[in-house]
Amino acid sequence: MEYRDYYKTLGVDKKASQADIKKAYRRLSKKYHPDHNPDNEQAESQFKAVNEAYQVLGDAEKRAHYDRIDASGFGGGFNDAGFGGQGGFSGWQNVHFNFNQGGQRRGGPVSGFSDFFETIFGGTNTAQGQQQRRPTPEKKNMTVKTTISLADAYHMAKRTISIAYDDRLSHGGTRRVEKSLDVTIPPNVKSGTKIRLKGQGSSTYDGGPNGDILLELNIAAHPNFAVEGTNLVTMINISPWDAILGAKITCPTMDKPLLLSIPAGTSGGTRLRLKGKGLPTSKTARGDLLAEIKIRIPTELSETERQLVEKLKSLQTI
Repeated sequence: MEYRDYYKTLGVDKKASQADIKKAYRRLSKKYHPDHNPDNEQAESQFKAVNEAYQVLGDAEKRAHYDRIDASGFGGGFNDAGFGGQGGFSGWQNVHFNFNQGGQRRGGPVSGFSDFFETIFGGTNTAQGQQQRRPTPEKKNMTVKTTISLADAYHMAKRTISIAYDDRLSHGGTRRVEKSLDVTIPPNVKSGTKIRLKGQGSSTYDGGPNGDILLELNIAAHPNFAVEGTNLVTMINISPWDAILGAKITCPTMDKPLLLSIPAGTSGGTRLRLKGKGLPTSKTARGDLLAEIKIRIPTELSETERQLVEKLKSLQTI
């Protein structure tokens, strides 16, 4: 097993500060990044080596553990025979590596890292007898906002939504990602509802799973309907005499117009309920449509109309 000189890989001194290590990592990872070196296996190999070196030296605990190993004097003698070669490995005999009976390491490589890295950090017991756990790559979720129509929410429509976001790269930069996703609008949606799209988010260059997209929905305003929870509200204009005598008025809905009965003596502000014509609360149930009555007062009257109104006024007992 080949010993890895992580300081040499990053081109820094063993006394380098964390800031210098981070600066060297960013420079080299950008230089060898596959996006800048397509079909270049040597650059890809160097990129992985730089990333592995930073995983160790960029973490204070791992760096200290690595320095203790290096200080034991076997940096040049780490091979398939184990630690130390002819120089021995005094003081570290109690390190337990994760081998099976055939002498082969169990578990496979950690996130594409070398055998050296996995042996030192990949789930083995350290010399202090403490359990060194494999680093878990961070899952990067993101929230993306989009606007849907009221009709989409009402019909639980399936829509193709185009989104764009900046994906973080290993060298610290970003790249613009644009994709189209098929989304079925669920029931009981309101502005601010979030839909989780698993595995559709930003990638993790350190070998972890893609993050999720939390698609935050906003329902666009509609010219004829307002939203109150799962109910819809629409305004119905009627004349004073229709309010007094009662009438049948055409009422708009999200499906098709319906004939609405206005009871005699209806006052302005009254809400008449059309059951099941609101937003879906489940796949089989809906809220209601509330038709709010607004009495439209004529601004101009003919002489005959004025006389009739005056006569009606004189006959009122209240």
